[in-house]
Amino acid sequence: MQRWILLAVLLSPPAASAQQPNARYELGWRVRQLERAWAANTDVEKRKLALPHIEAAVQHFFGLRLPKAAEELDLSRLPLVPRDSKRTQCNWNDCWALTPAQRLVDAKLQKLTLGMTQFYPPCTMQDVVVAGAFEGESIERYHRLIEADIGSTPELDTLGLAGAEIGDRRFNVSLFNGDFVLSERSMTISIVEKRDERLAALEAALDKLPDTSPRLERETAKALLTLLKSLAAGSTEETDYPGARLLAEAEAVVAAAAKGESWYGAAKTGQYWLSVPTSDKRSTRARLFVPALAAEAAKPPLVVALHGAGGSENMFFDIYGDGEIVRQCEKRGWMLVAPRLGFGGAPVAALVDELATRYRFDAQRVLVVGHSMGAGAGASVVLADPARYAAFAALGGGQALKAADKLLALPIFVGAGERDFGRDGAQRLHASLIDAGHERATLRIYPATEHLMIVQDALPDVFAFFDSIAASPRAEAR
Repeated sequence: MQRWILLAVLLSPPAASAQQPNARYELGWRVRQLERAWAANTDVEKRKLALPHIEAAVQHFFGLRLPKAAEELDLSRLPLVPRDSKRTQCNWNDCWALTPAQRLVDAKLQKLTLGMTQFYPPCTMQDVVVAGAFEGESIERYHRLIEADIGSTPELDTLGLAGAEIGDRRFNVSLFNGDFVLSERSMTISIVEKRDERLAALEAALDKLPDTSPRLERETAKALLTLLKSLAAGSTEETDYPGARLLAEAEAVVAAAAKGESWYGAAKTGQYWLSVPTSDKRSTRARLFVPALAAEAAKPPLVVALHGAGGSENMFFDIYGDGEIVRQCEKRGWMLVAPRLGFGGAPVAALVDELATRYRFDAQRVLVVGHSMGAGAGASVVLADPARYAAFAALGGGQALKAADKLLALPIFVGAGERDFGRDGAQRLHASLIDAGHERATLRIYPATEHLMIVQDALPDVFAFFDSIAASPRAEAR
């Protein structure tokens, strides 16, 4: 269980106040920056310099010392990112948590405040200049600069929102000293017209939906409404949600459901957050990527991605490898779903069956990948019905399987980092397969990496493995 604490802490419940640093968002944001820096610098020696800080962050996660974990994550990036000669190796400019007063904003709002607090104590004290601007707009039009000692808590006032463009806008914040930028942050601020009236109307329309309306639409619209109300109330969620798009989507979904019609289906391509019925009483939260394919194209494989403990449906899409799995699926034209797991796993078979009623994918080529707790959950999923799945990849976790002989016909890839605390479990999983006589079980230990980075480092190999399975006559026969 200890190996799963890391992600449980990383994605702990949000803070109660929008003006306080939210560990769920701030730690997730820092891991994502680390993932980007790791991908951009493949120098093994520089990666080795980052590893002690990543491993220290893991231990701070275990001890629930979240600010220290954030500090170590920031320090881990320093060996990986080219630094301006004027920049210091000190992390004082990275210590900030930035929290907008709202994430879903009414277009008539005249001023939006961005709260700034220190997530951890800086290593030194300096003056900082703060600037913010919506992408594509000049700072002078909407924003003013504030000079403040780093020991204080400045606020950045965003002015003139009535003239801002409607939609999901990237809001960029820079901290700098003199003429050079010290650090940059970017977040989504969603601007909509008649926000409160639309949310109230959406809630009323949902209440009027008959029980005979399509259940996927009803359950998903309820989940979207809860999210949108939270964004409007000032919550900082675990990731940057496109609130404007999701509000319009929820309205369209309810309108279709009111007429007894389905809204979600193969014609709607891109990414979606769904609440998928997986039993008479249960729905499973999931994030879905649907590729844009020609009508005459063959049905694509479906990749099922299972996150680590304490994570969510957003982990594979946003955190691991900065969304590398989405890029891998997109370039192949494959469909991807990431369900939210509990400690009891997720009803993957029921989820796949329900999605098959709406989407075009090849049910004979369902490929499962799991990380950490998700590796253990994935093993349970494929053991329950091996014939349903074409291949399985376990990363940074797993355990010895007593019934490993049930998986002799299933191609399996096992990967772990050289310094991965899930390495022992992964090796036990592989050993149990070999002991059972499995001839298609592959084990790879990745040098100079550990538990957080293993997904990014292994995914290209996982998809090369999936390619060989998805294209084989054996997969077609399945």
